[in-house]
Amino acid sequence: MTIPLQNFIEHYLSHIWTGIQFGDFEVTKLYLFGEVRFLHFLLLLMGLDIITGLFKAWKNKELWSRDSLFGYARKLLILVVVILANVIDQILSLGGAVAYATVLFYIASEGLSIVENLAQVGVPFPTVIVKKLKNINFSRKDVTEENKEEIISIDNEKRGKIDLVKVAIDAGHGGFGVTPGKRSPANEYEWDFNNKVVVSAIKYLKAYGIDVLRLDDPTGKTDVSLTTRTNKANAWGADILISCHHNANTGKWGEWTGTETYTYVGKWTDAERLAGLVQKRLVNAYGLHDRGLKKADFHMLRESIMTAILIECGYMDSTIDIKKMRDDRVLEAAGKAVADAVAEYFGIEDKSSKPIEKPGEEIDMKEFEELKKELAVLKKEVAKKQDKPNDSHTPDPAHAKAWKEATEAGYVDGKHPHHPLTREQYATIRLREKN
Repeated sequence: MTIPLQNFIEHYLSHIWTGIQFGDFEVTKLYLFGEVRFLHFLLLLMGLDIITGLFKAWKNKELWSRDSLFGYARKLLILVVVILANVIDQILSLGGAVAYATVLFYIASEGLSIVENLAQVGVPFPTVIVKKLKNINFSRKDVTEENKEEIISIDNEKRGKIDLVKVAIDAGHGGFGVTPGKRSPANEYEWDFNNKVVVSAIKYLKAYGIDVLRLDDPTGKTDVSLTTRTNKANAWGADILISCHHNANTGKWGEWTGTETYTYVGKWTDAERLAGLVQKRLVNAYGLHDRGLKKADFHMLRESIMTAILIECGYMDSTIDIKKMRDDRVLEAAGKAVADAVAEYFGIEDKSSKPIEKPGEEIDMKEFEELKKELAVLKKEVAKKQDKPNDSHTPDPAHAKAWKEATEAGYVDGKHPHHPLTREQYATIRLREKN
């Protein structure tokens, strides 16, 4: 059988081209990325993130928005970071440690992004996978604090606003007896205490410019299920979740006391940092014993896909703590403590405390208030001087003749020609005129 020369040449060249392509790809991959492990997993997750992102954008009618297109293009920059990590490994002879940690970091980041996309299109997702992704992301010593802060920046950029922070918060249980138990020995409902702290926290969080989603029933008339609460927070894409509670021991009065803050079992660096900031401020707000940071398998911590903490502010059945809980000023301060801790966690400044700028100098709010008082005093003095009449007995030249004749006729007494004329003085003049 004879093979045409043209077909033979095309077949031969195609094999050569295939070999060159494969060989070039392997050389390029080795040169740029080294022998880093799990790179193929990262590429797979990047592709899945783009696919799920397309579904989310289609659902939200943002398929061709600028933010969506930029998000797809940003995937290429991830590979640039991996290449940079490989270069650092080669220069410092680190055996691929930096590149390996970088790939793990982005695997977790892409995985969490896929979960977020699925949650927003309504696809349920096993929370155990989310927890494992967070473990990959934050428990490795190779991933620095700067990397952890970058994940917050990336998540915020996906929403199109770097300075937007979303906080989900709830007051534990329900009020009006809808939740069995959960009350003090004096029949005071736990939700009432929780609610006052949450209302205060929401007020101060919004003052920081933070977006807030409340997960429980603000009226307290229903006890929203825990599953509904965490599903709501997950679908909303909250950055953090805070569940507010007050503790109980035996249900009978005792002298136990203290404030404590919980994170989920295991190592959760971000949650523990947030918990530490909140716990410190809550202890100061309540003035109670510091029971420290604790671990627990609570639903609100386990089933939430974001950084989550649960606070137990004090004991309802404590003769010590109940005095604080019955003081609305303390509960207001506790809410502010939570908001201030969240602001510090995200690095948000209190705009109301910034000094007012003036050309060449700055004054603080105290100096500004003092200046306002001084200006008010000066304003009153000026107005007083403006209202005070001229006490001169010499009339203006234009009115001198008329003033003289009126004086001689007895209509006026010849004094204070510049003073205003009252109604009673006018009546006297009219009477003199008739007489």
